[in-house]
Amino acid sequence: LAKWLIDYNTKIPHSSLNFKSPVQYLLENHYECHMYWTYTNY
Repeated sequence: LAKWLIDYNTKIPHSSLNFKSPVQYLLENHYECHMYWTYTNY
């Protein structure tokens, strides 16, 4: 399963991403994460 997940996210092209792998798509489009750190020290 782990090998399939790695291939799926790094090598296999997806039609919804203009036939690019998810990693390739992210690298080419320079998306930044807009999530902030959460603090749970209450």
